[in-house]
Amino acid sequence: MKIKVYVDGYNLYYGVLKYSPYKWLDPIKLAKLCCQVSAPESVLSQLNGIYESKYFTAKTLNNSAFDPTAGRDQAAYHRALERVYSEDKFEIILGYHTVNAVIRRKVDELLPKSPHAGCEKTKVWNIEEKQTDVNIAIHSLKDAYTDPSDQLHIFVSNDSDLAPLVEMLAALPNVRTGIIAPIKDRNTRPTASLVKHADWSTGRLSDKVLRDSQLPLVIETPKKNLRKPIEWFGESTLASEILDHLIDGLGKRNAAYKWLEQQPFDTNIAGLENLDRPAIEMLDSKSDAELVLAHAKAYVDYIKKRRSKTQARS
Repeated sequence: MKIKVYVDGYNLYYGVLKYSPYKWLDPIKLAKLCCQVSAPESVLSQLNGIYESKYFTAKTLNNSAFDPTAGRDQAAYHRALERVYSEDKFEIILGYHTVNAVIRRKVDELLPKSPHAGCEKTKVWNIEEKQTDVNIAIHSLKDAYTDPSDQLHIFVSNDSDLAPLVEMLAALPNVRTGIIAPIKDRNTRPTASLVKHADWSTGRLSDKVLRDSQLPLVIETPKKNLRKPIEWFGESTLASEILDHLIDGLGKRNAAYKWLEQQPFDTNIAGLENLDRPAIEMLDSKSDAELVLAHAKAYVDYIKKRRSKTQARS
């Protein structure tokens, strides 16, 4: 049985990734882990073990994103996915965003649960992602109807708009379906209409599953290595401060990353415990990141003092 994974990128992002350190996610790793845990043995026993994935999203609009690095970070992520997987195993399919000023009614504070004609009107920016749902449906149905072999279609989404698609696939004798719902709240359940006709579905996605589904922090390429954006670490503010401090002291971004990515060694800096793993792996918790910052400052101070002595002698 062939395994095909269809990822709703924005549903995944806003469902479990936005406020987490796990944005550097490998969707195929995620699908493998969830399938092994949630799929019934009747499905698992038929799988061929080869995962193919299509990732549906839209390019971030820099003029409407709250994070000034959002477009650059998304582009780095897409390049990383395309580097890790060959074209026949992974494909990014783009929709687009629309941004329009529209008139909407404000919620009445006296009757917050009762929309009514008397609610005050106001103009707001309306940003919408377009084509993702229809693109997922088109590609899934095309794959199902043009290939008579047995298939498992896994949808990484909790969007009820995909419910008619899953119901239609359920009527095909050669297709099984699974739902990976991007939810983290213990009290939230996958959308009932979406999982109703699926063969299996996940519950909430734990931090462990997301952590175990990450891409390598550094992905080598013939030209310039791809790295997880510094803004995507758990302690992004401290991580940015560390990188800026290293660049200021070492002069080059590559030199800063070389320090962050090196294997740790005994530094014996008074008052500081040694790093127990590469500094780049210690930027998700506050205590670890603060220790890395202290080491970075000590190293830069050492480099600057050595540089000053060299210049004085010359």
